[in-house]
Amino acid sequence: MRTPHHRRLACHASLYFALPGIMSLVSLLAERLTYLWRVGFAVTAALGVLENVTSFPRVRAEARGAARVFPWVAAALYTFIVVFAIVLAWPRLRRPKTGP
Repeated sequence: MRTPHHRRLACHASLYFALPGIMSLVSLLAERLTYLWRVGFAVTAALGVLENVTSFPRVRAEARGAARVFPWVAAALYTFIVVFAIVLAWPRLRRPKTGP
């Protein structure tokens, strides 16, 4: 990839596939440790929000039509995942472990 524009575009596109894949992998690896995969979802989704927010200026300058809206929608979905994962994981992280 010769131009910085194409490198940024390739990185942006690969993260759209890699981040959900990482979330799926974490949930499979930590099947019984639900707090662990929820934290993994929150961290991965936060990276997705960060990546989409940093791409807003480039997308605004380069994209046309519906493509200009897509990073906003993706950032909103990743934000929802972060909030949902933290809200569901918070009681399990704060509760002291009892029993065997």
